[in-house]
Amino acid sequence: MEKTTVQISKKTMERLKTFKRHPRESYDEILNTLMDENKGKSSRGNARELLQFAGTISSERGEEMLRDIKAMRELARKRSL
Repeated sequence: MEKTTVQISKKTMERLKTFKRHPRESYDEILNTLMDENKGKSSRGNARELLQFAGTISSERGEEMLRDIKAMRELARKRSL
């Protein structure tokens, strides 16, 4: 899987650490778990809140990330058919 770097504030990093279920759990796993837990709830609003939960991502970047997430979900759905 291709990876990328995301910059977050130290405060956000500390908040993410509180979601770890075990010390070796990656932040990628944590973010995916949070998004999966919110999947059934107003996905647009909750995904935006998740991406901006510490005010570290601009609304424009948040919207761009939402479009990317939706495109990836659609691609995964089509591949599973």
